[in-house]
Amino acid sequence: MRLVISTYGKKEEAEKIAKELIEKKMVACVSLIPVKSFYVWKGKLEEAEEILAIFKTSSRKSKD
Repeated sequence: MRLVISTYGKKEEAEKIAKELIEKKMVACVSLIPVKSFYVWKGKLEEAEEILAIFKTSSRKSKD
């Protein structure tokens, strides 16, 4: 099993991508988790509400 992690700015976007990848059988499962991210952008500390997506797939499919 391989885990692929990504973040999305909007819940609707994350859900749409999750459903598409499951329907195309590219992933077996997707977990969506609301998170608060902190990062530096152009020298300034920023924060953002995001959706963390954890995609569960096989090593073979993750190369596609």
